[in-house]
Amino acid sequence: MKLLKRFLRDEHGGAEYIGFAATILLLMLVLINLSAPIKYVFETFIMENVHRVALMEMEQEGGLTSNIETNIVDRLKVFGFDESKISIYSPTRYPIQWGDNLELTIEYVTPYTQYYFDRFSLDEDTEDETISITRSSVSREYFK
Repeated sequence: MKLLKRFLRDEHGGAEYIGFAATILLLMLVLINLSAPIKYVFETFIMENVHRVALMEMEQEGGLTSNIETNIVDRLKVFGFDESKISIYSPTRYPIQWGDNLELTIEYVTPYTQYYFDRFSLDEDTEDETISITRSSVSREYFK
């Protein structure tokens, strides 16, 4: 105990070393916790773009086809999405007449990890979050 008191009162700044170490630990916690929201926003951005392209293809084809579904999954796999966690749903399957509404929903289940201090240790809490994108448009294909 005397050694600790002598260290903290040392003219070389022992208390400042401890404060610096605590600050570094808190900054590390903040930076580690930023990775999950950044990953979530990045995955949402990718899904939005893939959804937009798929909806334009649906407009041109006149509804959701198996080819468009395959294209959606392939585009998401390029960015590292797990195929087993992707869900594609549309009540407007091919053929949809010109001027009728089209709707497409793409969902992806992603792990969301947060870190926190608990009793002098770094713990993590992982939950599954679902990213869901739903949009609608109008068919541009005319069937005789």
